[in-house]
Amino acid sequence: MEFFNAVYSGHIGRTSVHSPSSEECMNKIVHLMKYSKTDLPREDLLQMLTEIDLIIYMEDYKCFELTEVAGWNENKKKPIFNPVFKYNTFKNPDGSYKGEFLKVGSSCEKVMKKVEKAIISGRLKGDGDFV
Repeated sequence: MEFFNAVYSGHIGRTSVHSPSSEECMNKIVHLMKYSKTDLPREDLLQMLTEIDLIIYMEDYKCFELTEVAGWNENKKKPIFNPVFKYNTFKNPDGSYKGEFLKVGSSCEKVMKKVEKAIISGRLKGDGDFV
């Protein structure tokens, strides 16, 4: 829980979790948080996790989805997910398979504000490279 408290309060954090999809990873993290014997309700834990900016979903050591956590839907009591890229595989006529990344959405306002702040502060160049 200490890690998630730190991230929730604005610190940068990175972690990994095993789950069947980028959206399902939030439920898995809540499940792991419950192992710490927290008395916080599931909804509060999910809302706490909306401080996560980006979920990178991988299968067999390959990136398959990049999904942003755009915020919290108060009516549905669940995180708002914003898929940005997805790896799509398809079968060629010769029976071989090919894959490619498809842009399925644009970055959400929450993430773009952080990118702009990093550019203004000089931590990130306008072309996306770190300084």
